Amino acid sequence: MYQTVEPTESIYLSWLGAILGTVLVGLSGLVPMLIIPIEAGQNLRSEQGSRSLRLLLSFAVGGLLGDVFLHLFPESYGALRTSGKNTHTGHLVMGLWILGGILTFLVLEKIL
Repeated sequence: MYQTVEPTESIYLSWLGAILGTVLVGLSGLVPMLIIPIEAGQNLRSEQGSRSLRLLLSFAVGGLLGDVFLHLFPESYGALRTSGKNTHTGHLVMGLWILGGILTFLVLEKIL
């Protein structure tokens, strides 16, 4: 019913997945070059262009913040597990710190 995977095959699959993910994330930075033509410099200075640029920048910042938080969740809970504070209170405090960071970014975005 279950299939066993050889350790070397598992390592190769891990490396292949990591390299493929890195290439895809790296190439995603080229997408704005396809959306915004080079000749659009004058148009971006207009009101409509400025709005479009702000929208694209908000997606970029949101994507980066989401990436940071999604990578910090496993790291923070892993550190919590190895520190010996793997209790309900430890998880609650960690979650409150993460929620506080998200709310801080929200308030800073609204103020600035």
